[in-house]
Amino acid sequence: MPIKTIIITSVGNGELELNNRDTINLAGRVGRAGVVNEGNIIFMQNINPISDRRSRTALNNLVDEAPANPLGSSLASLFMRTAVDSYDNATGYIQASDWCTPEFLDDPLKWISNLVKDVSPKQAKAYNHVFLEKASGVWKIENYLMSIWDVIQEGEQEANIEKVIRKMFASTCIQDDEFDLMVWTFKYLGEKISSLAVDGYDILVMSKMMVGINEALNVENFVDSNGESIIESDDLEQLIIDIWPILRTSVSVRNQSEENLYRFLLIEWVKGKSYIEIFESWKLEYPEVKLSNRNLEVERVYIICSQVFQFDMQLKLTALMEAITDPVKHARLEKLQIVMKTGLPKKTEQVMYEVGISDRILTHLLCDEMGVDTADRQEVLHWLRMNKEKIIEKFGNIIPEYFRNRMW
Repeated sequence: MPIKTIIITSVGNGELELNNRDTINLAGRVGRAGVVNEGNIIFMQNINPISDRRSRTALNNLVDEAPANPLGSSLASLFMRTAVDSYDNATGYIQASDWCTPEFLDDPLKWISNLVKDVSPKQAKAYNHVFLEKASGVWKIENYLMSIWDVIQEGEQEANIEKVIRKMFASTCIQDDEFDLMVWTFKYLGEKISSLAVDGYDILVMSKMMVGINEALNVENFVDSNGESIIESDDLEQLIIDIWPILRTSVSVRNQSEENLYRFLLIEWVKGKSYIEIFESWKLEYPEVKLSNRNLEVERVYIICSQVFQFDMQLKLTALMEAITDPVKHARLEKLQIVMKTGLPKKTEQVMYEVGISDRILTHLLCDEMGVDTADRQEVLHWLRMNKEKIIEKFGNIIPEYFRNRMW
């Protein structure tokens, strides 16, 4: 969207100060060549003196064209000292040596569960957050190694892994002891993958799942155990029930006990209901469930749909589809994937979304107005062009002017 003016109320994310690179990126949202050729950046004065000083410093840096902060490496930062609580340094730091162990790398979730069961709820929350971030990094390393496994096997495995690491940007911005732990981690995970190859697993297929080793194995085992009895129906609700053991892993650890609520909300979502309608269904069916002690509100529904359903569960579904070889079942999962991504069950609605009407309520209304549920792209575009004036007259109050001028 072309933005002409941005108002920066504070140069921070909570108590954390944005660095110069992030501030430049934020300011860069204004102005779009060919649409809005100049933009306005307004810094608000803050009553809080610390916040006000940050904003003034950021403003001066922009005026003086101060260079952005040096680039970092997410891989290198994985092995660097990490605060247990970024908002409170008094809570201490985690060193790479605290978690670079066979026990953690073999099963991070089990390791974290054992760690937090004997600490206070506040400590458990902090440890869960920081070590889940480490676990996520480990899973990415595993997936990366599986994706280049054929290259690693061309010669001596450990030598090739170390050669790959030394060519990475991360190796240039990390201390020697941290680098040694990074090399050890890569090599240990390489041994895990090597043992899978010996056991007959297809490493290339597992790499395409875009998940870590343990989760890829869970998907493989799930399909081996249930492949003949699941995905036999075109009904989306039944498909969700069939593959829920895979999708449920997207629910955060602290909310796993409420997985039935998430499944219920997902089914409501793929029916094409609005956020308000899903919110009302939640209050009716699960009135006592608030999730993480947060108040029940429609914004919470939006977050679950946009993050858990449209992103996190999409990754799990993609992993499952790599293990499904039956073309009919694969096609059913593809259909579910599209509906989960858009929250739109009808083909006409999906096509309207694809051509630029990226508002679910408006696509519902236009689909009902067209009166066809299975229209293809050409039919939709033709109908929109032929009925432009009628559409603007009937729905103009909810169509932004920018789209009214450019959509057809």
